[in-house]
Amino acid sequence: MELTRRQILYSAAVAGSSLMPCVFSAAVTEDRSPVLLFTKILDRMSSPELVRTVKEIGFDGLDLTVRRNGHVEPQQVEERLPEVTRIAHAAGLVSPMISTELTSSSDPTARPILAAAHKVGVRYFKTGYRDYDQRPLFAQIAEIQRDYLSLAELASTQQMVMGIHNHSGRRWGQAVWDIKEAFDRLPGDPSGFYFDPGHATVEGGQGGWQVTLEIALTRMRMLAVKDFLWEKEGDKWTVVWVPLGQGMVHWPEILRAVVKSGFRGPISLDLEYKSSDPVASVHRDFATLQALLSDARKA
Repeated sequence: MELTRRQILYSAAVAGSSLMPCVFSAAVTEDRSPVLLFTKILDRMSSPELVRTVKEIGFDGLDLTVRRNGHVEPQQVEERLPEVTRIAHAAGLVSPMISTELTSSSDPTARPILAAAHKVGVRYFKTGYRDYDQRPLFAQIAEIQRDYLSLAELASTQQMVMGIHNHSGRRWGQAVWDIKEAFDRLPGDPSGFYFDPGHATVEGGQGGWQVTLEIALTRMRMLAVKDFLWEKEGDKWTVVWVPLGQGMVHWPEILRAVVKSGFRGPISLDLEYKSSDPVASVHRDFATLQALLSDARKA
């Protein structure tokens, strides 16, 4: 896939601003990443309640779910996304990122979502997922890669930065090499990894996470934060998501590497574990993340 003239011009502009096309509010200084809440855990809250809760806990802003059953439904994005971001900005929060289900430019909701996001100042978006089926693997890899690259090309026309998530399981991108190979074909495009060390550790618990981290840092645009443990249920080992700091992800080492790299993109806190008091759980994990980031910046 060749670079379009629009991509080349946009890539040059982004390169000149250290890959930071977002303009954050005064609450976020230029020397650190904004810390966001991935709103999935609080999606049932009204927008004012969500914003108030996130503000009170101390986050810089929101990583809004713009997908089916999310905080913003794709079919309502042109009305709902401006409404939510307006409430967030009035409270002094930033809204630089959304999480979507998009995997191809052929999705009829792709252009409306990206256009609406660009209009309200959102500059980053997380893609959706493509699972492998029973067909020959390499044919699927080529097909899926084409779809994601078409989405990256559409994103560039809206001056949006796309991040592909390395979600564990039998799906494209979990190996990280899939994502690198795709973007090697678009060397000037600003899109890249929405890197998730939790899922990287699921797939490479001993040393694979270190390799994938090094690869992702070359083109990391967003960072996901969560933690997990392996537990045995009967004769089967299962991934169990746990509060941040209580799992097996090497967060101190990872965050030191991220800070040292000069990364300034959004950091999105994700709570995947079950909780009888989600707000209290968000409070606890946010405090843990802040302590980890503070230590990493001092290292």
